[in-house]
Amino acid sequence: MKRENILLNKDLEPKITDFGLSKLLNRDGSDATLTRISGTRGYMAPEWVSNLPVTEKVDVYSYGVMLLELLKGIRISEWVIHGIKNCEMDTRMVVRATPISSSHSRLQAEGCQAEKNIVMHKDGCYHNIERNLGDQLPKTHSRCCQTIAGADVTCICDTFTEADKAKIALSKWVNVARACGNPLAQGTNCAGYRVPMSTN
Repeated sequence: MKRENILLNKDLEPKITDFGLSKLLNRDGSDATLTRISGTRGYMAPEWVSNLPVTEKVDVYSYGVMLLELLKGIRISEWVIHGIKNCEMDTRMVVRATPISSSHSRLQAEGCQAEKNIVMHKDGCYHNIERNLGDQLPKTHSRCCQTIAGADVTCICDTFTEADKAKIALSKWVNVARACGNPLAQGTNCAGYRVPMSTN
């Protein structure tokens, strides 16, 4: 579902056309056979490209994307993600990432919690990594990052800007964009994820 598929009649009542799950049924009510993924990038739920069972939730997903567009006043393809303009969520590229579990003994000892949210961007993927750092920001950040980086994973690096530091000081949470595949810079503290990538 996308905005272009919601029409208004003369009484301003919405009429939904080209609804996602309707493609799974033939006109006679029998099941349709889909041989390829169909849908609009950015509105497609991950189930479509992950070989997972398709339910009514795929339309709930696209409805949520549409609501976000209405709230932000811009199309999903025009969103600015991590300061990069003209980003478009490309659901044809599926990134299967194994996050480092916060129950890992080394992470637990350092009081680190890591959570990943993968965001797609044209030629690669970016990680939005949230880590609860507590009150001792510089010391804890360095220790947590070194611990994660040494946990037998591919290390993906970046550096903090002054704006990032200000954001951290206000919220005690850090949101760091990491570009997939960047080489490890010498002496750089970084967060790591093992990221096997698939474009099937």
